[in-house]
Amino acid sequence: MGVMQRLEMIPFQLIMGISDGVIPLVAYTFASGDRRRMRAAIRMTLGIGLTISLAGLVLYEIFASDLVRLFINDPSVVEYGASFLRLRALAMPSVVVEFMLIAVFQATGSARQAIVLSLLRKGTVDIVLMALANFMWPLMA
Repeated sequence: MGVMQRLEMIPFQLIMGISDGVIPLVAYTFASGDRRRMRAAIRMTLGIGLTISLAGLVLYEIFASDLVRLFINDPSVVEYGASFLRLRALAMPSVVVEFMLIAVFQATGSARQAIVLSLLRKGTVDIVLMALANFMWPLMA
């Protein structure tokens, strides 16, 4: 898990930085009433984030074992680490959309919606999805 978390941190931190970095621009254009420019900034940021996430997804799907092997060379650890990395990489595109939604909510003064979305992601929805995934594809069979 530790190796997987370090590897997945690269695209996730880039995605988070991009979505956090656009907040001032979205807030400024929202406050000025320039909705066209605000939507353009959001679309551009979503495009960049989705490109990074899809590149990470492809690279992690193809080279998962090799990347984990850079950190540790135990065959069973490499197998589990590669599986974890591939599964986590599947979430990257949806994380881009979620981070952007939270950023837009924050920039437009909709703090309540931003906190609800954050809590749903880290609490309710994650727990249900993890239980469902474990039922459908048990890790320790």
